[in-house]
Amino acid sequence: RKLLSLKNNLEKCEDYFLLGRLFFYKGDTKNFLKYLNFENELREELLKNSEYSGLNEIFIPRNTIHVLGLIGHLDGIIKYFKLNSINKKINVIGDDKTIVNDYFFSLYKKYINFIDINIIDDELLNKEKFLFKNVHWVLPDKNNKLQLCHKTLADSVSIWKEQKFEPLIEIPFNDQKEIKNFKNSQRIPENSKLICIHIRTNEFYNSHNKLADDYRDSKFDTYINSINYLNSLGFYVVRIGEKLNNPVTFGQLNKKDMFIDYPNTIYKSGKMDLLLTNESVFFIATDSGPHWYAGSLLKNLCIINSPIKDGFPYYKNSIFLPLKYKINGNELHFKEILNLYTNCHFQWQFENQDIEIEKNNEEEIKKTIEESLFECGLIDNYNYYDKDFLIKQRKEFIHLNNIYKTNILSKPAEVYFKRLNSM
Repeated sequence: RKLLSLKNNLEKCEDYFLLGRLFFYKGDTKNFLKYLNFENELREELLKNSEYSGLNEIFIPRNTIHVLGLIGHLDGIIKYFKLNSINKKINVIGDDKTIVNDYFFSLYKKYINFIDINIIDDELLNKEKFLFKNVHWVLPDKNNKLQLCHKTLADSVSIWKEQKFEPLIEIPFNDQKEIKNFKNSQRIPENSKLICIHIRTNEFYNSHNKLADDYRDSKFDTYINSINYLNSLGFYVVRIGEKLNNPVTFGQLNKKDMFIDYPNTIYKSGKMDLLLTNESVFFIATDSGPHWYAGSLLKNLCIINSPIKDGFPYYKNSIFLPLKYKINGNELHFKEILNLYTNCHFQWQFENQDIEIEKNNEEEIKKTIEESLFECGLIDNYNYYDKDFLIKQRKEFIHLNNIYKTNILSKPAEVYFKRLNSM
């Protein structure tokens, strides 16, 4: 009531919103949504008597252009708008010099209105304050109530693919020709099949928040067996991501000519990231922005060392290999995780719950990739440990997923259930 009485003081509204964000960082989803919902109601109250009340547009957060995953969020957000026939102009203010991947972002510009920060004035800033919507934190559910955005993105991305709609973004034909030059330079045969693999390593932390995201990194060594296996099938494997300062483990590869350490080539660019993803037949990802490259282009993918968190992974019918959540050295069952811990999005949230995160070993990673390739139809055979057991476990996971409304749409890998069953 106190805030509603301050209708002319928009800064109070923003302070209140920031308090809501603090609850998100703490992992307190209930209060986070409560505060965000109030902030939304307050803006609607303010908007009623404003000159902008009849405008059919919104402003989304400026950091959209600064984080690769948030550019990826545009894919799910725009799909949500289209699937629900929401006809609103989406505005974002920013400096094009600070776009993390200007090529990726440019592919969405036909759906949004990008406003150069150097030409904005006070009137536009005031308009932004009234019409601001932080869709990177929350979006409506099926009953038009606010929920964590990942849950809504999961539905939108999956429904879009199930309806067999074309990707929102399209690589221009002239740009696609550049792949030929890349293949020639790396001596990749013209008709060969590429698989892109993104392994987020601690090299990424040279320019990122290590404290928040340490659980999301992996070691390249644990993928050696998988790369050798993919090469033995005839796939050329292209590593996406940051440069590795110590690539000595490449010596363990059986067919070095069939593995391309693309970040250490002269071709490395945001544009080529998309071109290679578009050329690939399969994408192996981690919980990091580049999985949106594959998702937005509707590529088959699997996610390795993924957290089990609200709304993620998004991709229905894809397989993911969950991280190992441990307390006092004992791995938690998915029943406990789905019930208590899907609100953990940052390293310190796991630590506050006394959860130690452990990564999967090289055999678990290889087995998950095999299973994913088989389910995508890219290989003809896969030896299940126990298919009936797998079906039963996935049904239980889906059942609990529905009960706790976590909206995780990807399927846990067979090797994950086998490990839990052997504890």
